[in-house]
Amino acid sequence: MKKLRFDLIRTSLILSLTLFSLFVFTGETPPLHANSSSKAPPGLRQRIMQQGQAEYLLVLQSQADLSAAAAISDWNARGHFVYDALRATARRTQAGLLRILEQQQTAGSVQQFQSFFIANAILVHSNVAAFDRLAAHPQVARIEFAPAFSLAGAPSLADPTLIEWNIQKVNAPQIWEEFAVLGQGMVVANIDTGVDYDHPALVNQYRGNLGGGVFDHNFNWYDPLKICNIPYAVPCDPDGHGTHTMGVMVGSDGPENQIGMAPAARWIAVKACDETTLCPMPVLLQALAWIIAPCPLSSQPGSSNCRPDLRPHVVANSWVNPATDNGLWLAIIQNLRAAGIFPAFSAGISGPAPGTIGAPAGYAPSFAAGATDINDEIAPFSSRGPSPLTDAIKPDLTAPGVAVRSSVNGGGYDYFSGSSVASAHIAGCYALIKSALSFLSLEAAESRLRNYAVDLGAPTPDYDYGYGRLDCYRSLLDGQPGFILGVLPAAASVCISSAPGNLDNAGPSGAAQFSISINPINNYHDPVTLSITNVPGYVRFGSVNPVPVPGQSAISLGGGDRPGSFWVNITGTGPGTDTRTVTVELKVYDANPGSPSLISPANGDVNVSLTPAFQWSQTNPGDAYLLVINNQDSSDLRYAITAKTNHQFPAPLQPFTVYYWSVQAYNPCGVGDFAPEAIFRTQDVSSTTGDY
Repeated sequence: MKKLRFDLIRTSLILSLTLFSLFVFTGETPPLHANSSSKAPPGLRQRIMQQGQAEYLLVLQSQADLSAAAAISDWNARGHFVYDALRATARRTQAGLLRILEQQQTAGSVQQFQSFFIANAILVHSNVAAFDRLAAHPQVARIEFAPAFSLAGAPSLADPTLIEWNIQKVNAPQIWEEFAVLGQGMVVANIDTGVDYDHPALVNQYRGNLGGGVFDHNFNWYDPLKICNIPYAVPCDPDGHGTHTMGVMVGSDGPENQIGMAPAARWIAVKACDETTLCPMPVLLQALAWIIAPCPLSSQPGSSNCRPDLRPHVVANSWVNPATDNGLWLAIIQNLRAAGIFPAFSAGISGPAPGTIGAPAGYAPSFAAGATDINDEIAPFSSRGPSPLTDAIKPDLTAPGVAVRSSVNGGGYDYFSGSSVASAHIAGCYALIKSALSFLSLEAAESRLRNYAVDLGAPTPDYDYGYGRLDCYRSLLDGQPGFILGVLPAAASVCISSAPGNLDNAGPSGAAQFSISINPINNYHDPVTLSITNVPGYVRFGSVNPVPVPGQSAISLGGGDRPGSFWVNITGTGPGTDTRTVTVELKVYDANPGSPSLISPANGDVNVSLTPAFQWSQTNPGDAYLLVINNQDSSDLRYAITAKTNHQFPAPLQPFTVYYWSVQAYNPCGVGDFAPEAIFRTQDVSSTTGDY
């Protein structure tokens, strides 16, 4: 048999992820009407009659009881509780309506429908006969329009003299320098136009970056619009808006490009807005459902393999619509909060007239941001209160949102304006505060944001500036004695065996080093004792403990033999129960990845599909794989780099042809051997169906 030799091909896997949020319902149910004719907004039925068919949303009577969520302190347990309760309520209460919709679809009265667990609602496209029948159903609480939302952004304004003024204005660098807190352990998300995931200011903070040029977009990116690269698995941002807001939250690329509030936080994203910056309501519902429980690329929100434990701590929402009191978005925001996700919203760009704040920003549980310029003047476009949806002061705060420099699509930088830019500052500050003080509840952290804002305009609070302009440093200090635990780096890698060869970017060996600083706030002086969660198979080496305040210490993790990615909690404890915890990531790679086993197509298989699904066994957690196939009779060589253990090439193979294939594992620490090659033959074109 002819021997095939594969050479190592270095390339990067480009898969992606973008956007986020799911919602849960907890009280404040809008009034329900027994008369079915009162369930729909004025004009909806007439529109259906005029057009012959139209799209609308059925909101059900029953909503999940999430009142117990606030008492669940464990992050993973709280996420699973909310996710399971939402799905169970939707399954139980939607069953009868879904059967009717299936029957009506068969009869031709319903064109399409889609179920959502996020707010227990069903999107329907039907004629008026089906509308009337559904409106009369006792499970339907109300019927709503399904409008498109738009981004709260304005045209870019170029001015090279304004670099980083916005980050300085809200005093984020003081937190970095004084406390070594840069957002470690936090995950942020945005629902926007997408993200240029390999932008130099964002690529290192992307949660899907496995290192060594390998990316895994599962649970980290979602494209419900199916605009990005087929199979919609690689993050993209044709517009650049989402890349800009993500840069304001976490961006960092050297001393000249410190553009983000929390540069050590990780990010995930959902693309719910198209190239025209419109964000369809059904897509936003899908995006929010994904945020509550991120999913693998192959699954839709609500699937059993989605992971509420991988949800973000904060989500920035750049989309806005004129405020209408239908109650749907109120339920969604309450569900986000029940899951422990901070809901940052743009106030809108419909100013300067009063009463122009949009939805969902205008609801009390939303944290709405207006935009200010370098001189702390409110931007003319920034939407103002009062809100028609609540008696609470809106916007909550203002933040820089005029001519702000951040990352844009294609690896560059530009100046954007808008309340969405302001909201990104709020989201990044929240990540900093929770990173420093993880014990704070969502409510306690957001109270600090309001209480320590810089008063501007009329005596605070007012309907232009809200409670004032964001001051992140003052919000962190809060006037109470205590200490802040800072740990760097936010993630470290270690190699656990000798490698037969090394990649150019080979990681460290031996032990991972974490530097710890403890700094006082408001005259705190007691020593702090450090402790660390047990990482199975690893030996901890410490330096100074307990640590005088202010003081420095260090922890090393090494000596283990189990590859994987481990989240490590480093805790400092003062007198009594005064504790602070910072989470860091330890990535452990086997420098000799070994050889995977080829599963399918098996050696000797014949009549194999022209688009076969190649599958092989996993070597070690964190490894990436180089798949190579070769046509025996030509120089048709194909390859792919993937973090998964399967791959399907989009272009078909040649019919009735013999191919060889193999797979090699690698990671930042080393390269394994190619698996023993397998040979297969594709099916004859005459035995297949379709056109070729």
